[in-house]
Amino acid sequence: MLPPLLALLWLVLGLLWTLPARAQCGPLPTANALTAGSGGSLSLPSDFLVNGLSTSGSGPNLPTTGVRNNNATTFPPLVPASFPSFSSSTNASSGPLAAGTYSTVSVVDGFSTSGGTYYIINFNVASGSTITLGAGTYYLYNWSMGNNVTVLLSGAVKIYMGNYLSVGNSFLFNTAGPTANGLIELGPSANAAFGNYNTFRGVIYGTGTNSVIMGNNAVLTGMIAIKGSLSFSGGSSITLSAADQAAIGGISSCDASSVGLIADYHFDECSYNGSAGEARDSRGSFHATSSGAKPSTAAGGVVGRYLNSNALNTYLTTSSKVPLSGAYTIATWYLTPFAIDNSNSIHSLAALDPVGGSCIGDFMYTRDNDAYRWRVYTNVSGPSIGSQVLNLASGWHHIALVGSGSSTLLYLDGSYRETLGQRINSASSSYGLRYIGSSCDSLNLQAFRAPLDEFMVFNTALSASDVSAIYNYQRAGKNWDGTTRNLNSCVPAIASFVITGTGSASTCAPQTITVTAKDGSGNTITGYTGTITLKTSSGMGTWAKGSPAPGGTFSAGSNNGQATYTFVSGDAGVARFTLSHAAARDLTVLVTDTGTGANTNSATVQFRDNAFVWQEDPNDKISGSGMAVAGRPHDMLLTLVKKDAVTGACGPATDYAGNRSLKLWRTDSGGSWTAPSVGSPVVSIPTAKPASGNVTLNFVNGVSSFNLDTSDVGQYTLSVADETGSYASGTLSASLGPLTVRPFAIVISGVKMGSTDNPARYGSGDPVFGAAGANFSATVAAYRWSASADSGSDGVPDSGATFSAMTAGGVAPSFAHTVTLQATGGSGPVRLGTLNNGSVAVTGGTKTVSNLQYTEVGGFDFVTSNVVTGYLGLNMQGYFFNASGVQDTKVGRFIPASFAVSNGAVSHRSTAACSPASAFSYLGENFQLSFNLSALNALGAITQNYHGAYAKLSLTAPAGLGPAGIAGSTTFKTGGGRLSAVSASGTWENGVARDAGGSSPAGPVTLVLNAARATGAGGASSPDGPFNASFGLLPSDGEVSGVNLPNLDTDYPANGNERGLVATVALRYGRLRLQNAIGSQQRNLNLPLQAQYWDGSVYQVNTLDSCSMISGNQISFGNFRNMVPADAVVLNSPITLNQGQALITLRKPTLARSGSYDLALALGSSATDASCLSWSPSPAASSGANLSHLRWSWCGTAADKDPSARASFGLYTGTDSIIYQREN
Repeated sequence: MLPPLLALLWLVLGLLWTLPARAQCGPLPTANALTAGSGGSLSLPSDFLVNGLSTSGSGPNLPTTGVRNNNATTFPPLVPASFPSFSSSTNASSGPLAAGTYSTVSVVDGFSTSGGTYYIINFNVASGSTITLGAGTYYLYNWSMGNNVTVLLSGAVKIYMGNYLSVGNSFLFNTAGPTANGLIELGPSANAAFGNYNTFRGVIYGTGTNSVIMGNNAVLTGMIAIKGSLSFSGGSSITLSAADQAAIGGISSCDASSVGLIADYHFDECSYNGSAGEARDSRGSFHATSSGAKPSTAAGGVVGRYLNSNALNTYLTTSSKVPLSGAYTIATWYLTPFAIDNSNSIHSLAALDPVGGSCIGDFMYTRDNDAYRWRVYTNVSGPSIGSQVLNLASGWHHIALVGSGSSTLLYLDGSYRETLGQRINSASSSYGLRYIGSSCDSLNLQAFRAPLDEFMVFNTALSASDVSAIYNYQRAGKNWDGTTRNLNSCVPAIASFVITGTGSASTCAPQTITVTAKDGSGNTITGYTGTITLKTSSGMGTWAKGSPAPGGTFSAGSNNGQATYTFVSGDAGVARFTLSHAAARDLTVLVTDTGTGANTNSATVQFRDNAFVWQEDPNDKISGSGMAVAGRPHDMLLTLVKKDAVTGACGPATDYAGNRSLKLWRTDSGGSWTAPSVGSPVVSIPTAKPASGNVTLNFVNGVSSFNLDTSDVGQYTLSVADETGSYASGTLSASLGPLTVRPFAIVISGVKMGSTDNPARYGSGDPVFGAAGANFSATVAAYRWSASADSGSDGVPDSGATFSAMTAGGVAPSFAHTVTLQATGGSGPVRLGTLNNGSVAVTGGTKTVSNLQYTEVGGFDFVTSNVVTGYLGLNMQGYFFNASGVQDTKVGRFIPASFAVSNGAVSHRSTAACSPASAFSYLGENFQLSFNLSALNALGAITQNYHGAYAKLSLTAPAGLGPAGIAGSTTFKTGGGRLSAVSASGTWENGVARDAGGSSPAGPVTLVLNAARATGAGGASSPDGPFNASFGLLPSDGEVSGVNLPNLDTDYPANGNERGLVATVALRYGRLRLQNAIGSQQRNLNLPLQAQYWDGSVYQVNTLDSCSMISGNQISFGNFRNMVPADAVVLNSPITLNQGQALITLRKPTLARSGSYDLALALGSSATDASCLSWSPSPAASSGANLSHLRWSWCGTAADKDPSARASFGLYTGTDSIIYQREN
């Protein structure tokens, strides 16, 4: 049991401790080795050393770099902000100690912990003990250690002190581990006191009124940053290296467990192959296995790499379910646009672990055939569907789902958006997350199909400020808590080198040696940035950079055969050097990686005094060396160089002249290539050394000039030998290579959508190319050289070359490589779209791709640079042509494919503004439809550039929305039918129609309609209904017409759905009936007023009408009998129906006169009388009730008459000639 005082302390702590806002925590301040509070709270002895520099004294501004005595330094608060409350009666003394809660732990030498999270009230370590702490978090209220104690850390350890840390003499802490592994945090009022001769490697951090005292001869490596007081005694020092500074910058003041972070996936691994646990949970407990999903090959995510999960069959399964017994938060980033696959429209972000073989629910999913609205699903309640859409502008977007109570809250890009009334784990506390990037219902077919990054699971409901803080930290490229991310480069390990340029060489000319970095599978390491040494076996020779010159740092000795070079990324793993060697001898070249020791020894290089030297004609060579263009004659020089035996002078062997029979052959690299040729008659160069001379070259003064003719691409080394012995007794030989023969041009042409040529324009008024997201085609081909397109004969196409000129050389049939088509520029007011399927695998020199898709309205420009990368070590640009054969990169104009109608609703009797809302509308009366309307591409995604001048559909011209309705065989259509489109209101914003008022959040578009009353021949009344009519839309902007998912046929007889359903509207044929009344002249008189509707057979009281209203000034009076106009007074204006009925109360006549008068209701839009009475009313109505839809054929045949009645007060005798009289 706890002592009473300590128990009271725990109670107080428990009452005070609350989970603080995570938005405040962040990386530890690392600018200085020592930071303490202001004033005299930092005290250093005269011999104190900071980073090897001496300082002394106390005060607010110590001058030495690395010391700061000023609490203006930003101190992110600790999370938790105060020491957590806990209690336990469990004591322990032996290890390995499991994670848990303990009262007192007293240990001796050899003690260890297993790692995890520990809560310990008293932790006592005996003198002379060596203990090992496993990786984890330790909440220690008191920690007391004797003398000669050593603390080893087996991983990253965070120790949060609640009260005091007491250390004896000769203390050793983490002396062999990484500095950042040892963090001691001091709670708000915790203090620490160290004895003498202590060695400490780690960090001490505190934001409260802490005190840290160090004894004599303390040797510290790392950092101390506290807001309280800090003092050292003599003989002490601290060192903070740049490497430790960077590592400590990765420590957060947050404790992930205290904020409920239970799983955190960075997706920064180098590769996934389906092995168990390969996708690592940085919290350590729930590693996952990939099914098809791969980490990106380069850092392109929000923080580091990301998960390529943009196809079906790509998702992760956790090793065991991530437990979520109550509230939770799922937070991650996703990259739009979504990938579309017609086999399934569902994109599920994450799902629960199945129970008993049954799938329980999806945390969130969306559908590409329903405007990407977000949804939450459980197997009990089904889906809850929100109005927020997820297919946002192209790029990374943050999403957070907060499950709390019976609801799920949605946050997008750091801001709250919407709440749905369903939480997927509310049915059981045993549920947990199991799938990332798919649904349990159909793992392979319901994948999220968008790349993910930084997937985090909390077992708490984060606040809005928490979500915003995570969003802002990660958006800045940091971890969720503001700390830095150290990313593994993922460059494959160097295993060996390929060294080419060996064989025959001349002592009179530099020999080109090419070095290529290879991994264990023999692949070129294009990202290799290691440092190599070059060393000849002869110990002689001088190295230099070759051509083209590698871009890294190079140094070489003078004729000692040694050099050092550091590769850069631009080298793509290949570097060329030259070796000059004045001595005639055989040698090898040793290439060694200085970091790993990986090395390769070359084949023999045979330097000779008499040797052939290959050259490309410097006056006619393509840029750089070792480069030719297919189809273009490549000028070559072959020189026999000899060294004078007496003077040592080098020069052409001028006596080597005339026709010489030589052996000429090639060695192919990277494939089997079409043979080049030389000479006249043409000699095809074989792939092996011929048995006898196969080519005759003419030499003048030791030099032969000839053309290498190529008809196709390739890469090979050329070798030549004179073995006739006619000039020298030995063999004269040389090699050149590898020589790369590239295409003249990569040409993209024939851009079409169906039979429509690309207009190559994308202004809002330019011709239409086709629907965004629909397939279009292009032909990609590699062409040989054409003289008519290369006026400079430099192997580079002229900037204005036409299609016919550039392609005159024909296709290079051996070209086989991926050509990458990408979009840039764009015209839309919002964003550049995505060019899908732009990776074109060309074989046989040409490929027509037919499934290119551009996702946005407007248009784009093709990226011309680097459409080909890494082809025989080359990058090449693309040349794009329009239908006229002129170079043009533009593609467009794209328009939406269709419109999507969703979230429809009806507001009945919209002009009447009923309260409470009416459940029906009268025929002939306005009703209002409200709905969401989106412009979609052919893939079902919103086209956000449908905005401004690109949005052709006017939302204030109701006819363009194409409204129509149907009820059975009765149709309601505009253009001569029974439907009038009265008005519409809305505006386009990023492809989504919204209310014109600019409310936030955006409201729906509104459309006011009026379904007319039926009329018979000659305009006679012809009541029909009642109807429950389905109304839908068929939007058309003159270029785009239709909805993506038509679900309403408004034709009779039916001929197929053509509209998007908005709402079902209850319509009734109505009339307003006013009845006569008689009463005492001594009392006020009530006239019955009744709303009636046609039920298909007879008129019934319309009990649903509690809205229709008449004002006193909308009633006319006349035909006064024994009464005067002043007697006609309405007492209860306005008169509103209640369940279809009301009374008009007339004031009793003055002077109690007996008599009568007639009255009529002015139901029209004006006060003009349309009743059946013959009269000149006075007083007459001064305004109309705007209820003409409630007129009827009270006389005549047309339903255009206002109701009327007679009010009679008292009895009167009348004239003497009347025998009998009766009121009707």
